[in-house]
Amino acid sequence: MQQYTSHMSGVVSAMADNLALGSFALVLDGVGALLSFLGGAACSAVLVNWGRRERLHSEYALPLALEAGLLLCFGLIGGNLGAAPVAVHASQGDAAVLLCCCAAVLLCCCASSWGCRMP
Repeated sequence: MQQYTSHMSGVVSAMADNLALGSFALVLDGVGALLSFLGGAACSAVLVNWGRRERLHSEYALPLALEAGLLLCFGLIGGNLGAAPVAVHASQGDAAVLLCCCAAVLLCCCASSWGCRMP
């Protein structure tokens, strides 16, 4: 594949590689993906902890519903990539941001359900 594929550690590795190669636009793409992942993780942690404080029946329902909505948007953006060739680059970036947020939400929900405490 000639591509780093191990989630966020792969994104950081690709950023370092692209920085060494002088591909600063790709480094910024990686920074965007990393910040999206961190933002999704923080959002999920806040929602799960809020659910715990409020003693909700299902403390993971809100972050998972948010993730479902983000995945729906991701699917709609991905489904329309071929329809608008001029905006393909922006749409791919938007889709990547949504996917990173979804991955972070899912990771935090799974970590919380396995007993890992969020800060």
